[in-house]
Amino acid sequence: IFEQMGAFIAFRRCMYVGECADYRDKPVLETINSHFKMRIKRIPKTEFPEKFHKLVDYQYKWLIEMAHALDINENWATNIGTQMYNHGKEHKTTLEDSIRNLETVSTEDEKYKQETLDYIDGKKFNFFENLAKP
Repeated sequence: IFEQMGAFIAFRRCMYVGECADYRDKPVLETINSHFKMRIKRIPKTEFPEKFHKLVDYQYKWLIEMAHALDINENWATNIGTQMYNHGKEHKTTLEDSIRNLETVSTEDEKYKQETLDYIDGKKFNFFENLAKP
């Protein structure tokens, strides 16, 4: 629910696509978006115990929003995708450093960046814990 969902995965998945030589000849943003859509489809909320459904909904909303934004070429989403893909392709920086150094272009990608950094820095723990309470 944490490492495979949420704003964090927007960064992680984009960087992963850049790291994989298998995707070098494929359209970057389309490939990234297909990964988001596959993830959403492959593991539905019903796969998790009911007590986690609020948390899953919260985390999935980030993926759904990102996938939709890539579908319509929203600048903020293509910015995340492109920068993180390039970091992955170059293999010169860690995932965390790539996120911290992302140059945002709008309040939307800034929102994703801040959410992810709050997660990495442990600031989301209590919030997530409360979402998982029955």
